[in-house]
Amino acid sequence: MKIKGNKVVDAKKDLVLIVLARDVAHADKKSPRTCVVAKACSRQEKMEAMIHLTRVYLRNGGNWTRYVLPPSLRGELIAFDRGGAFIPDTYVLLAPKGRSKLGNHRGRSGKRNSSSLRKKPQYVKDIRANLYDIAG
Repeated sequence: MKIKGNKVVDAKKDLVLIVLARDVAHADKKSPRTCVVAKACSRQEKMEAMIHLTRVYLRNGGNWTRYVLPPSLRGELIAFDRGGAFIPDTYVLLAPKGRSKLGNHRGRSGKRNSSSLRKKPQYVKDIRANLYDIAG
């Protein structure tokens, strides 16, 4: 996987992120690069950041490092994008494990019957852009 020509690699360990009130005050709604979490990552880690609803991408010069966004932080981002408050706190960006890792796609084998067909995904509306819309 690449983002704008730069390779994406999975993070090897979790990252503790402290979101401050000043990150909230200077953040933009619906913006993967200037939202609250992106501001906090840029301030704390001194890296470029792109934040999406399930993944976080940090880049310091070369490769992008990929983290999994925890559900608690996802809920805060959805609320913030829709005009609500973001509560400053300490959050943990998770290193991908198991099926979340890049290149770890386990396919299904055998026949599928109508009861095992995949359900249509539910999309959250009125929030930030999708990674594939901006990755190019």
